[in-house]
Amino acid sequence: MIVEPLEPIEPEEERLWRYVGPPDDEAARLARLEREREAQARAAAAEEHRRQADEARRRQAIEKFCGIPTTDAFDAVRPKPWIGGFLYGPAGVGKTHEAICRVLSVPLGSGVFVGVLEYLDQARDKELGRLDGFRERRLCTIRKAEHLVLDDIGLNRVTPLSLEALYRLVDARWQTKAETLVTSNLTPKELASLLGDRIASRVLAQEFGPRVEMTGEDRRLRGRS
Repeated sequence: MIVEPLEPIEPEEERLWRYVGPPDDEAARLARLEREREAQARAAAAEEHRRQADEARRRQAIEKFCGIPTTDAFDAVRPKPWIGGFLYGPAGVGKTHEAICRVLSVPLGSGVFVGVLEYLDQARDKELGRLDGFRERRLCTIRKAEHLVLDDIGLNRVTPLSLEALYRLVDARWQTKAETLVTSNLTPKELASLLGDRIASRVLAQEFGPRVEMTGEDRRLRGRS
């Protein structure tokens, strides 16, 4: 009689390992899961930090450019699609507000808002060698901005230096078709009369965008007797 050899008896522990893995592998799996959870928590915290930083920058922009507390401006100033060009109309009808809404819609770091008086002050001080490091960087940022709002053109004193500084800025942006939005209390005809055709023709050029007249009552006078 031929006797078949008996199969070796598999230890209970090894039989379990086939289903759940050996203890060391299980510990490694749990450690890996814990590391993944920690990485996800760090990523979520970093994203929340970025969101809060973006919101803080937005509030600072509103406060700086609107000149009113962010508690009042937060709901009033909301991003709108960027459109360059020339916004004009009487004082207080919302040109600056509209320009800020547009520049807030572009990626952070690519949009710059500057009043014409600030720009001309910095351009003058640059010529005189009186700019400090911060203002030097600010001037460079203005000139190289992917999206630029030049607010209240025409409020400036008309001097040969201011005209030349304005011409250099708008001509450089016109030559490169850089995104530019200009606001003014002056009509296109008044702008040309005050600043000359070579500046006005570039500010009003179709490369920048449409001319839009804004009308209405002075919002700054609402509620006053």
